[in-house]
Amino acid sequence: MFILEDTSRKIKEVDPKQEITCCVHATLNTYYVTEYRGYDNWDMVAASPYFDVFSTTIIAWELPVPFFENITRRTVEMAKKYGKQSERWLMGYYKQPADFAQIEKVIDLYESLGVDRLASWTYRGGYGTVLAAPDALKLWDRIGENYKRVLKK
Repeated sequence: MFILEDTSRKIKEVDPKQEITCCVHATLNTYYVTEYRGYDNWDMVAASPYFDVFSTTIIAWELPVPFFENITRRTVEMAKKYGKQSERWLMGYYKQPADFAQIEKVIDLYESLGVDRLASWTYRGGYGTVLAAPDALKLWDRIGENYKRVLKK
């Protein structure tokens, strides 16, 4: 955590307009991954004056909807608590949802819970790499279509 904060502080000293996002693991303590590392302490990260956006990592598509909902709600609450923007990620590589309609549902969930920003990794669904989703380009297109859909609102 010290390295992240120190680097961010130095960036802000050079150019205070730079926007810095810090992304922590999407955890429920012992479920999925644990919060034993310093940068997984959500309050510590969100409270830092050197980060502008509080973000939580990608969640595997096969995890239950209540997990998506809980992580998203907590992400938004934590960001608001410390006056940050909130950001949620979509898994755009390796695995894909069994039903691509889930992409729309998750984006709608994120929007309904007040997420400020959406992100996805990796570019083009990992097409041409060892991280590629089975239908990498289709996955990338569906994520993009849904981004456009919510941006028009």
